[in-house]
Formats: sequence, C-alpha cells, structure tokens
Amino acid sequence: MAADPSRTLREAEKLVGQRSTNGYEQIAALLADLRKALAGSEQSGLAEQQARKLKAENPTLHRLTRELRGKGFVPK
Repeated sequence: MAADPSRTLREAEKLVGQRSTNGYEQIAALLADLRKALAGSEQSGLAEQQARKLKAENPTLHRLTRELRGKGFVPK
C-alpha cells in the first residue's frame, strides 16, 4: 500500500461510485490503512487529501461523510 498508494486511491474512487453503505465503510477503512502506512513519509497527508476530495465531490452522501468522520478524516 505504501509502495503504490495510487491503487488505494483508485479503489476508493471506484467504491464511492457504487453508492453503497458497505462501500463507504470500505473507503473509510482503506483510507485509514493508507494513512497508517504512509505515516512519517513525504506522502503522509495523502489519505486526508483523498478524504477531503471525496467529501467535496459528494456533499450529499451523508453516510460517506459519517464514515470518514468516524475515522477522523472529516471534522464535525
């Protein structure tokens, strides 16, 4: 995951397109894992960036926002 974070980012993009509760849970978990994998590296903020991007692109997906907030990506 740390070697190629773009795969994880693409997966998150694909999952948001599915518009499912399970998909939103998976996105939050993937981004949390990515954040952990990249901690201390030059790309350490990549997971947060992706979370903000997905929220901005999908402002009406409240379940997605809730899942991201649950993993500490989106402030209340």
